[in-house]
Amino acid sequence: MKKIVLIVLPLILPLVVLSQPCLPEGITFTYQEQVDNFQINYPNCTEIEGDVFIGGFGWSDITNLDSLCVINSIGGSLIMGSGYPGGINPSLISLTGLSNLTSIGSNLTIAGNYVLTNLTGLESLTSIGGELWISNNDALVSLTGLDNIDVGTNDIYICNNGLLNTCDVSWLCNYLANPNGSVNIYNNAPGCNNPPEIANDCGIPIPCLPYGNYYFYSQDEIDNFQAGYPGCTELKGGVKIRGNDISNLYGLNVVISIEGKLYFYGNSVLTSLDGLENLTSIGGTLQFTLNNALVNLIGLDGLTSIGALIIGFPLSINGGNPALMNLMGLE
Repeated sequence: MKKIVLIVLPLILPLVVLSQPCLPEGITFTYQEQVDNFQINYPNCTEIEGDVFIGGFGWSDITNLDSLCVINSIGGSLIMGSGYPGGINPSLISLTGLSNLTSIGSNLTIAGNYVLTNLTGLESLTSIGGELWISNNDALVSLTGLDNIDVGTNDIYICNNGLLNTCDVSWLCNYLANPNGSVNIYNNAPGCNNPPEIANDCGIPIPCLPYGNYYFYSQDEIDNFQAGYPGCTELKGGVKIRGNDISNLYGLNVVISIEGKLYFYGNSVLTSLDGLENLTSIGGTLQFTLNNALVNLIGLDGLTSIGALIIGFPLSINGGNPALMNLMGLE
């Protein structure tokens, strides 16, 4: 009789690591060590439900985000730098650790990153559910890396990036061709200073912005308004005029209405409002702050309605307009 030997081999299955939602209250990274230990401290955490804040209040030693490469979605906001007062990243040189991030449920803020030169690493990001902020990044020269994003109906803010001169990326060109939210682009390097500059590089015409807003930081921007926004006479959103070299407003003489706020701030050589004679209505506040040479409001003679008026004069040195001694022009 033959002996039958039954050999039972253990069934070895590959270990499958399942992704899972995690951190519903969000997470803050201030130190490089916190970034490096993320996968150890939160194994299998690939879908963060809350906000992610990367940066320190006044200081942070984070240089790279490599250990965050497992994250593919953030349910809240992603804030890198000064999303809150004092938040900065003085040493962050690369975003390549975010190469698997595809979606953000709320705002994307990239601000106060002093040595970041581009946005390489965000190529997989396709959607955000809130506002886009790119501001106060001293070394940023281009938007390269943020190539496939769809900002939908959200507002965008690209401002105060002193070296940013290349903005004609496809997503921004497409957005400016048909804005679905307010456009806030100002005080960057030439080429990215305002929507008409970018639209020109994109090869697209740009009419009035359907939701605003308009920022004038130099006399050139005042003078080129009509060429940049041909046929634009009724401005949605708000208007801010702030420039040390702005001496006259004649380039705005076609404007007949402003839906939002009209704010004059820090115009050191502007002596009059000549050029605004055709302006008849301001839906928001008309405000003047620190316009040291402005002596009266002549130029607003055609204005028939405003939402409110704020003037800090005549002796308020910090918040006022010391030369403005009467309201002539607003009779």
